[in-house]
Amino acid sequence: MLIPKTRLTLLCTNRFEDTLTTQEHPIRNLEGKFPSFDQVAIPRYDHRHIFSYTLRTQQALNFLAHFHLAQPTDGSRVGALLGDFVRGTPESLRNQLPPEVVDGIILHRAIDRFTDSHEIFLRIKKLLSRPRRRFAGIIIDIYFDHFLAQLWSDFSKVPLQNFTAEIYDTLGRRADWLGPEVSEITRRMQDENWLGTYGTIPGLALTFRKVSQRRTFLTPLIGAEEDLKNHYQCFTTAFRSFYPELMSFASEKNPGGPLSSS
Repeated sequence: MLIPKTRLTLLCTNRFEDTLTTQEHPIRNLEGKFPSFDQVAIPRYDHRHIFSYTLRTQQALNFLAHFHLAQPTDGSRVGALLGDFVRGTPESLRNQLPPEVVDGIILHRAIDRFTDSHEIFLRIKKLLSRPRRRFAGIIIDIYFDHFLAQLWSDFSKVPLQNFTAEIYDTLGRRADWLGPEVSEITRRMQDENWLGTYGTIPGLALTFRKVSQRRTFLTPLIGAEEDLKNHYQCFTTAFRSFYPELMSFASEKNPGGPLSSS
Protein backbone atom coordinates (compact mmCIF):
# COMPACT_ATOMS: atom_id res chain seq x y z
CA MET A 1 0.00 0.00 0.00
CA LEU A 2 1.41 3.38 -1.00
CA ILE A 3 0.63 6.27 1.32
CA PRO A 4 2.56 9.37 0.22
CA LYS A 5 3.58 12.15 2.50
CA THR A 6 1.18 15.02 2.18
CA ARG A 7 1.13 18.74 2.88
CA LEU A 8 -1.65 19.80 5.17
CA THR A 9 -2.04 23.45 4.19
CA LEU A 10 -4.59 24.40 1.56
CA LEU A 11 -2.82 26.42 -1.11
CA CYS A 12 -5.63 28.75 -2.14
CA THR A 13 -5.86 32.30 -3.36
CA ASN A 14 -9.35 32.78 -1.90
CA ARG A 15 -10.79 32.97 1.59
CA PHE A 16 -10.42 29.26 2.15
CA GLU A 17 -6.93 29.33 3.66
CA ASP A 18 -7.40 27.36 6.86
CA THR A 19 -4.77 24.84 7.85
CA LEU A 20 -5.92 21.24 7.83
CA THR A 21 -4.69 19.32 10.82
CA THR A 22 -4.65 15.57 11.28
CA GLN A 23 -6.95 14.71 14.16
CA GLU A 24 -8.26 11.69 15.98
CA HIS A 25 -11.38 10.97 14.03
CA PRO A 26 -14.54 10.28 16.08
CA ILE A 27 -15.38 7.12 14.14
CA ARG A 28 -11.88 5.76 14.67
CA ASN A 29 -12.28 6.25 18.42
CA LEU A 30 -15.18 3.84 18.76
CA GLU A 31 -12.85 0.95 19.67
CA GLY A 32 -14.06 -1.21 16.84
CA LYS A 33 -17.75 -0.64 17.55
CA PHE A 34 -19.83 0.82 14.75
CA PRO A 35 -23.40 1.11 16.07
CA SER A 36 -24.40 3.49 13.30
CA PHE A 37 -24.12 0.65 10.78
CA ASP A 38 -27.25 -0.88 12.26
CA GLN A 39 -29.29 1.89 10.70
CA VAL A 40 -31.59 0.73 7.96
CA ALA A 41 -30.11 2.95 5.27
CA ILE A 42 -27.99 6.01 4.60
CA PRO A 43 -29.41 8.92 6.61
CA ARG A 44 -32.00 10.99 4.80
CA TYR A 45 -30.05 14.20 5.30
CA ASP A 46 -27.51 12.78 2.85
CA HIS A 47 -28.95 12.80 -0.66
CA ARG A 48 -26.98 9.68 -1.52
CA HIS A 49 -29.82 7.75 0.14
CA ILE A 50 -31.83 8.03 -3.07
CA PHE A 51 -29.46 5.58 -4.68
CA SER A 52 -30.13 3.03 -1.94
CA TYR A 53 -33.88 3.23 -2.44
CA THR A 54 -33.82 2.38 -6.14
CA LEU A 55 -31.63 0.40 -8.51
CA ARG A 56 -32.29 2.62 -11.52
CA THR A 57 -29.34 4.97 -11.01
CA GLN A 58 -28.15 6.72 -14.16
CA GLN A 59 -24.43 6.83 -13.44
CA ALA A 60 -21.71 5.98 -10.97
CA LEU A 61 -20.98 7.75 -7.71
CA ASN A 62 -17.52 7.22 -6.22
CA PHE A 63 -17.22 3.57 -7.15
CA LEU A 64 -13.51 3.85 -7.93
CA ALA A 65 -12.52 4.82 -4.40
CA HIS A 66 -14.72 2.13 -2.85
CA PHE A 67 -13.21 -0.54 -5.10
CA HIS A 68 -9.71 0.70 -4.29
CA LEU A 69 -10.38 0.60 -0.54
CA ALA A 70 -11.89 -2.90 -0.63
CA GLN A 71 -9.90 -6.05 -0.08
CA PRO A 72 -8.72 -7.82 -3.26
CA THR A 73 -11.46 -10.44 -2.98
CA ASP A 74 -14.64 -10.95 -4.97
CA GLY A 75 -16.81 -10.61 -1.87
CA SER A 76 -15.27 -7.35 -0.67
CA ARG A 77 -15.40 -5.79 -4.13
CA VAL A 78 -19.01 -6.80 -4.71
CA GLY A 79 -19.89 -5.40 -1.29
CA ALA A 80 -18.10 -2.17 -2.19
CA LEU A 81 -20.52 -1.81 -5.09
CA LEU A 82 -23.67 -3.01 -3.35
CA GLY A 83 -23.18 -0.46 -0.60
CA ASP A 84 -24.82 2.05 -2.97
CA PHE A 85 -27.75 -0.22 -3.83
CA VAL A 86 -28.92 -2.21 -0.82
CA ARG A 87 -30.38 -1.29 2.52
CA GLY A 88 -30.91 -3.20 5.72
CA THR A 89 -28.98 -4.06 8.85
CA PRO A 90 -25.95 -6.33 8.58
CA GLU A 91 -27.96 -9.05 10.33
CA SER A 92 -30.77 -8.90 7.78
CA LEU A 93 -28.33 -8.80 4.86
CA ARG A 94 -26.49 -11.89 6.09
CA ASN A 95 -29.66 -13.84 5.43
CA GLN A 96 -29.48 -12.83 1.76
CA LEU A 97 -25.80 -12.52 0.87
CA PRO A 98 -22.48 -14.29 1.61
CA PRO A 99 -20.75 -13.00 4.76
CA GLU A 100 -17.81 -11.54 2.84
CA VAL A 101 -20.18 -9.48 0.68
CA VAL A 102 -21.94 -8.13 3.76
CA ASP A 103 -18.57 -7.24 5.26
CA GLY A 104 -17.85 -5.27 2.09
CA ILE A 105 -21.17 -3.42 2.42
CA ILE A 106 -20.37 -2.60 6.05
CA LEU A 107 -16.98 -1.24 4.99
CA HIS A 108 -18.67 0.86 2.31
CA ARG A 109 -20.97 2.40 4.91
CA ALA A 110 -18.04 2.96 7.26
CA ILE A 111 -16.13 4.79 4.55
CA ASP A 112 -19.10 7.04 3.78
CA ARG A 113 -19.60 7.93 7.42
CA PHE A 114 -15.90 8.51 8.00
CA THR A 115 -15.83 10.84 5.01
CA ASP A 116 -18.98 12.78 5.81
CA SER A 117 -17.96 13.55 9.39
CA HIS A 118 -14.32 14.36 8.63
CA GLU A 119 -13.18 17.93 9.22
CA ILE A 120 -11.58 18.17 5.78
CA PHE A 121 -14.85 17.21 4.10
CA LEU A 122 -16.80 19.66 6.26
CA ARG A 123 -14.44 22.47 5.27
CA ILE A 124 -14.21 21.87 1.54
CA LYS A 125 -17.97 21.51 1.13
CA LYS A 126 -18.06 25.26 1.80
CA LEU A 127 -16.26 25.76 -1.51
CA LEU A 128 -19.32 24.52 -3.38
CA SER A 129 -21.79 27.09 -4.64
CA ARG A 130 -24.69 27.48 -2.22
CA PRO A 131 -27.32 25.66 -4.33
CA ARG A 132 -25.03 22.62 -4.46
CA ARG A 133 -23.92 22.36 -0.84
CA ARG A 134 -26.89 20.20 0.11
CA PHE A 135 -25.54 17.66 -2.39
CA ALA A 136 -21.97 17.80 -1.06
CA GLY A 137 -21.95 14.07 -0.30
CA ILE A 138 -22.55 13.22 -3.95
CA ILE A 139 -20.40 15.96 -5.47
CA ILE A 140 -17.29 15.57 -3.32
CA ASP A 141 -17.44 11.78 -3.65
CA ILE A 142 -17.16 12.25 -7.40
CA TYR A 143 -14.46 14.90 -7.07
CA PHE A 144 -12.41 12.52 -4.97
CA ASP A 145 -12.72 9.78 -7.57
CA HIS A 146 -11.43 12.33 -10.08
CA PHE A 147 -8.34 12.95 -7.99
CA LEU A 148 -7.85 9.27 -7.28
CA ALA A 149 -7.83 8.62 -11.03
CA GLN A 150 -5.49 11.57 -11.63
CA LEU A 151 -3.08 10.58 -8.85
CA TRP A 152 -3.55 6.82 -9.08
CA SER A 153 0.15 5.96 -9.24
CA ASP A 154 0.65 7.72 -5.89
CA PHE A 155 -1.67 5.26 -4.21
CA SER A 156 -1.31 2.03 -6.16
CA LYS A 157 1.36 -0.08 -7.82
CA VAL A 158 -1.24 -1.58 -10.17
CA PRO A 159 -1.92 0.50 -13.31
CA LEU A 160 -5.39 2.00 -13.30
CA GLN A 161 -6.39 0.36 -16.58
CA ASN A 162 -5.40 -3.06 -15.24
CA PHE A 163 -7.25 -2.44 -11.99
CA THR A 164 -10.50 -1.38 -13.65
CA ALA A 165 -10.33 -4.39 -16.00
CA GLU A 166 -9.94 -6.63 -12.95
CA ILE A 167 -12.96 -5.02 -11.27
CA TYR A 168 -15.12 -5.46 -14.37
CA ASP A 169 -14.05 -9.10 -14.56
CA THR A 170 -14.95 -9.66 -10.90
CA LEU A 171 -18.40 -8.11 -11.30
CA GLY A 172 -19.03 -10.18 -14.41
CA ARG A 173 -18.19 -13.41 -12.57
CA ARG A 174 -20.40 -12.59 -9.61
CA ALA A 175 -23.70 -11.75 -11.27
CA ASP A 176 -25.40 -14.23 -8.92
CA TRP A 177 -24.44 -12.04 -5.96
CA LEU A 178 -25.47 -8.82 -7.67
CA GLY A 179 -28.93 -9.78 -8.88
CA PRO A 180 -30.36 -8.98 -12.33
CA GLU A 181 -30.87 -5.21 -11.89
CA VAL A 182 -27.43 -4.44 -10.47
CA SER A 183 -25.88 -6.81 -13.02
CA GLU A 184 -27.45 -4.71 -15.76
CA ILE A 185 -25.90 -1.62 -14.19
CA THR A 186 -22.47 -3.27 -14.07
CA ARG A 187 -22.78 -4.18 -17.74
CA ARG A 188 -23.40 -0.53 -18.54
CA MET A 189 -20.57 0.41 -16.20
CA GLN A 190 -18.18 -1.70 -18.25
CA ASP A 191 -19.60 -0.83 -21.68
CA GLU A 192 -19.38 2.90 -20.94
CA ASN A 193 -16.23 2.55 -18.79
CA TRP A 194 -17.62 4.52 -15.88
CA LEU A 195 -14.48 3.92 -13.84
CA GLY A 196 -12.44 5.58 -16.57
CA THR A 197 -14.56 8.73 -16.87
CA TYR A 198 -13.58 10.38 -13.60
CA GLY A 199 -10.09 11.43 -14.62
CA THR A 200 -11.12 14.26 -16.94
CA ILE A 201 -13.26 17.35 -16.47
CA PRO A 202 -15.51 16.44 -19.45
CA GLY A 203 -15.98 13.03 -17.87
CA LEU A 204 -17.06 14.64 -14.62
CA ALA A 205 -19.46 16.93 -16.47
CA LEU A 206 -21.06 13.89 -18.11
CA THR A 207 -21.31 12.12 -14.76
CA PHE A 208 -23.02 15.07 -13.08
CA ARG A 209 -25.47 15.46 -15.96
CA LYS A 210 -26.43 11.80 -15.80
CA VAL A 211 -26.81 11.81 -12.00
CA SER A 212 -28.99 14.92 -12.25
CA GLN A 213 -31.41 13.02 -14.48
CA ARG A 214 -32.38 10.75 -11.60
CA ARG A 215 -34.63 13.30 -9.85
CA THR A 216 -35.75 16.80 -10.75
CA PHE A 217 -34.42 18.19 -7.46
CA LEU A 218 -30.93 17.01 -8.49
CA THR A 219 -30.77 19.61 -11.27
CA PRO A 220 -28.20 21.74 -9.34
CA LEU A 221 -25.68 18.94 -9.96
CA ILE A 222 -25.45 20.03 -13.59
CA GLY A 223 -22.27 22.06 -13.91
CA ALA A 224 -20.85 20.94 -10.55
CA GLU A 225 -17.51 20.48 -12.28
CA GLU A 226 -17.30 24.30 -12.41
CA ASP A 227 -16.90 24.50 -8.62
CA LEU A 228 -14.03 22.05 -8.92
CA LYS A 229 -12.38 24.10 -11.66
CA ASN A 230 -12.78 27.30 -9.62
CA HIS A 231 -11.06 25.81 -6.55
CA TYR A 232 -8.97 23.07 -8.12
CA GLN A 233 -5.85 23.57 -6.00
CA CYS A 234 -7.88 23.61 -2.79
CA PHE A 235 -9.65 20.39 -3.62
CA THR A 236 -6.40 18.78 -4.76
CA THR A 237 -4.61 19.57 -1.53
CA ALA A 238 -7.59 18.48 0.53
CA PHE A 239 -7.68 15.15 -1.26
CA ARG A 240 -3.96 14.60 -0.77
CA SER A 241 -4.41 15.24 2.95
CA PHE A 242 -7.60 13.26 3.39
CA TYR A 243 -7.18 10.13 1.27
CA PRO A 244 -4.18 8.62 3.10
CA GLU A 245 -6.23 8.88 6.31
CA LEU A 246 -9.12 7.13 4.60
CA MET A 247 -6.80 4.39 3.35
CA SER A 248 -5.52 3.85 6.89
CA PHE A 249 -9.06 3.74 8.22
CA ALA A 250 -10.10 1.17 5.61
CA SER A 251 -7.08 -0.99 6.42
CA GLU A 252 -7.84 -0.86 10.14
CA LYS A 253 -11.42 -1.91 9.43
CA ASN A 254 -10.01 -4.90 7.54
CA PRO A 255 -7.24 -6.06 9.92
CA GLY A 256 -4.63 -7.98 8.01
CA GLY A 257 -6.38 -7.35 4.72
CA PRO A 258 -4.54 -5.41 2.01
CA LEU A 259 -6.26 -2.87 -0.16
CA SER A 260 -7.38 -3.96 -3.59
CA SER A 261 -4.54 -2.25 -5.38
CA SER A 262 -1.74 -2.12 -2.83
